[in-house]
Amino acid sequence: MAPKPAFDDLLTRSTGHARAGSLEEALRLALAAAGLEPSRYEGHAQAGAILALMGRPSEALERLQAAVACDAGRAEAYNNAGAALRTLGRLAEALEYFEHALALRPDYYADAAANAAGALTAIGKALARDGAIDEAADALVEAIRLAPQRGEYYRILTDLRPSSITPEHVAALEHLASAARSDDERIDVDFALAQITRQHDPQRSFDHFARANRAVRARRNYDEAETLGAFERIASVFNRAFLARHAGAGYLTQAPIFIVGMPRSGTTLIEQILAGHPMVFGAGELGLFEEIANAVLADGSAVTPDAMIAVSDAQLLEIGQRYDEAIRALAPANALRITDKMPANVRFIGLIRIALPSARIIHATRDILDTCLSCFTTSFDEGMEWSSDLGELGRYARAHVRLMNHWRCVLTPGDLLDVRYEDVVDDIEAAARRIVSHCGLPWDDRCLDFHMTKRPVRTASVAQVRRPLYRTSVGKWRAFASRLGPLIDALGDDFLK
Repeated sequence: MAPKPAFDDLLTRSTGHARAGSLEEALRLALAAAGLEPSRYEGHAQAGAILALMGRPSEALERLQAAVACDAGRAEAYNNAGAALRTLGRLAEALEYFEHALALRPDYYADAAANAAGALTAIGKALARDGAIDEAADALVEAIRLAPQRGEYYRILTDLRPSSITPEHVAALEHLASAARSDDERIDVDFALAQITRQHDPQRSFDHFARANRAVRARRNYDEAETLGAFERIASVFNRAFLARHAGAGYLTQAPIFIVGMPRSGTTLIEQILAGHPMVFGAGELGLFEEIANAVLADGSAVTPDAMIAVSDAQLLEIGQRYDEAIRALAPANALRITDKMPANVRFIGLIRIALPSARIIHATRDILDTCLSCFTTSFDEGMEWSSDLGELGRYARAHVRLMNHWRCVLTPGDLLDVRYEDVVDDIEAAARRIVSHCGLPWDDRCLDFHMTKRPVRTASVAQVRRPLYRTSVGKWRAFASRLGPLIDALGDDFLK
């Protein structure tokens, strides 16, 4: 029997090592094959595939593009190069490769079409963050056409532009609801169907929201006692005497504006109003303050109230200075104020006050039932572990309100500005003037055109803040009142008066 040609032998041995998990040796042999016959597609393709498995996308792309150059008639060559481009975040280029693969082989659906849909969805998300909602929705419509079995794409589209959902989309979702094989698929489909049916059939809509949230809660590791206990401990540590003891110890800077509140309470709207001001840079939700506090007070671990009580004046100065430097690195040099709208910073208001004594703090408030319902009906990408069970949600909201009441008692009057969402809706100019004045800035009419402000928005409010102000979010809980018993009981009558 004649021996295999050297090229084929190298590829066969490379494949064997790859299957055995010996990727370094598999790569060496594939590269040797590619070097032996550089005009052959297979050597470059195999080396590129192995490099992709090894998490080296830039090198993988170089080899996969070489494979395309060797044989431009192979759909898989374009598909694999597109996958590497997508990993590198070069989405528009990736989409071109995927579309070329589909043009070569329209039946190459399972891989190239799914990849193209994924790239379109990533592009759509990026467009939405930058305010191009219609273009983002168009990208999602095309993604659904290419991969109608992906419930995630329908869910994103219902958030961006519900009017794009067609009867055919609804029929596809109904089929997916009965055929979904994984929890992720069921969650996406239920959230999408919930939004679609919300206006004309609230009870059916709530059934979908409830089912989605049960599935979300089943996979979350939420320690309610620890979370609520931490709120109580923070309040006990940061009393008037503790704050007075450290008065004047922090870093003096006028730049930071902290916007806190429950998620879905209007924090993004407040930031968008401020970001319309030419002297303000809207930095979005930053985890920087907690990250720096963790580094200074707990060697990178999650800082506890007990660690905070032992804080020294030198550490407060360091926290404040490092935070100021970090946010200035994100903003244009001419920005006088920089917003940080991380809602969870409510836990750190006391530490913020003594580490950054000149920082402005704004607290967004909204009808508590509307706020909680909005949390329950939002598919958060991460965090918010307390939001998918109505009882836990109500108890968390109650703890949040109690902590905010504590901050109002121990802070100096004027340190904290409460802004009600309903007041913004009723008279946006009056509310915006209060916000701007609290931040020590002159008035600017551009703050009223918040929906026109061009900046990335990376929260669940991405579509809402691109529209003019509307009243339809006020009193939304009433349509679901009969289903909110566990939430209402957890909040308690005293919170609902």
